[in-house]
Amino acid sequence: MQGAHATITVWKPQLAQPNSDFSLSQIWITAGQNGSTLQTIEAGWQVYPRRTQSSDPKLFVYWTPDGYSTGCYDRKCPGWVLTSNQYSPGMSLQPSTYGGQQSELAMDIEKDQSTGNWWLYLSSTPIGYWPSSIYNGGLLATSGSDILSWGGEIVDSSGTNGFHTLTQMGSGHLPNEGYSKASYV
Repeated sequence: MQGAHATITVWKPQLAQPNSDFSLSQIWITAGQNGSTLQTIEAGWQVYPRRTQSSDPKLFVYWTPDGYSTGCYDRKCPGWVLTSNQYSPGMSLQPSTYGGQQSELAMDIEKDQSTGNWWLYLSSTPIGYWPSSIYNGGLLATSGSDILSWGGEIVDSSGTNGFHTLTQMGSGHLPNEGYSKASYV
């Protein structure tokens, strides 16, 4: 597979432990097996005060060439290349309002067949790319992805193993509440 699209609602979820928990919604593009051959391209929004020093939702990109042994968020280390002066990983995003105005993040990630680089587009505007060279000749550099995924994730550090957590994913409300109340991808 050579790319993916998602339209994701942006929210400002409440975190039970703001110094250690996080909540995100993203696209995952993966190749390889779990373990050292797993490679990922990830992009979306995230509320992660420990990393960003803010409780606002932020645009993020992430990558790993080796099953999360190494890798990097945004532009914190060499790897992801910013080409836009309009959008940038780490920028704050306007969250949706429960029962009101919805804020969406329209994202595309596409592999450039001539260079092998993976480009991120927001609302059809190219903002940067993951160079094929960061994948050390692995599947994301040479062919494409095995799995495309869309969704959310939380880290709950309260010791409940994820059961009955107070950290919200997305809006923190269930899908049966409907549009403008529950998150969607």
